[in-house]
Order: sequence, then structure tokens, then C-alpha cells
Amino acid sequence: MQFCYLIMKNELQKWFLYFVGATLLFIITYSIFGPKAKQINLQEIAFTSTNSSELYFKNMRSYFYDKEEREDARFMLYRIGSRNDALSFILVNNWLMDESYIIVESKYDNFSVEWHYENETGIVKLDGENNRAHYVFAAELFEQLDRKADLWLLNSATKIPFSEEEKASLLTTLKDYFKLVGKLR
Repeated sequence: MQFCYLIMKNELQKWFLYFVGATLLFIITYSIFGPKAKQINLQEIAFTSTNSSELYFKNMRSYFYDKEEREDARFMLYRIGSRNDALSFILVNNWLMDESYIIVESKYDNFSVEWHYENETGIVKLDGENNRAHYVFAAELFEQLDRKADLWLLNSATKIPFSEEEKASLLTTLKDYFKLVGKLR
């Protein structure tokens, strides 16, 4: 009887070790070959939002935003509550056309954002005042925020570093917008 118990116990331990090994192998393989984060394609700019993404934003995410309704244009404007006045974004929802736009808002007239990540450096500029220019600026800034680059706001007089809270606020707004227009899941 003792012998059968020991054989059964060893058999269970063996199968448990197989299970643990297979699980670890799966996790390692998934982390190496698994799906990567979806990059925002600047060649295919679209402002169309689906009903499901609008519904999700309205019911789940809009709580964190200050809302302003523009009766004359029939737009709903959303500004995140944790925004700062140096740089923030306005999410504009045109519910009649099922479109959403993003607008850069800053207390500075002429500004850009400098970023540093590992050995790379660059500048994100707002090139124009149309919807496309604001979208491109937001997408390029999102890429740097997503990979946790160091950021500074540049204007004619100063170079102001972004705090972690400011970065988190900007990243939240940009994630919400790009989910709204179907560029992120």
C-alpha cells in the first residue's frame, strides 16, 4: 500500500512539474513572439468613430472630462479634468457625423515638444491649424508618451519639463481619443 502511494505521489509531482514547465515556456514564447502594441498609422488619418466606441467613451470615460456643449455647431467638447494649462487636448465629438477630432490647447502661441528616449532625441511640432495637423501632433506625442520618453515643452523663452502627472494626463487623453477613432483597442 505504501508503495502505491509513493508511486502515485511521484506521478502527480511529475505531472505538476510538466504543467509548470509548459506554462513557463508558453509565457516566455508569448512575451517574445506575442502581439506588439498597435502603432498609429499617419498615412491613414480618419476622424470617424463607431457607435460602440462613442458609447463606451460617453458611458465610461467622459466622467473624467469637463463637458461643454456647443449648440451653434452641435459639437460636444471634452477636456480632461487633470489637464494643465501649458499643454492639453480638447476632444471634439461631432455626433451628427459620427466624427471625433482632437485639438491641441496651450497657453503658448509658438511651442513644440522636445523628447529624449535612450539615445534618440527629437521634436514634435504643430505644423498648421487644421484637423490633420492636430491629429499628427497628437499621434507623434502619443508615441513618445507611450514609450515613456522624457519630454520638455519648448517656447521662445523657456524649456519646461513635463511632470509625471502631466504626462499621465496627456497619455490618458490621447489613449481615449485614439480608442474613440478606432486606432487603439
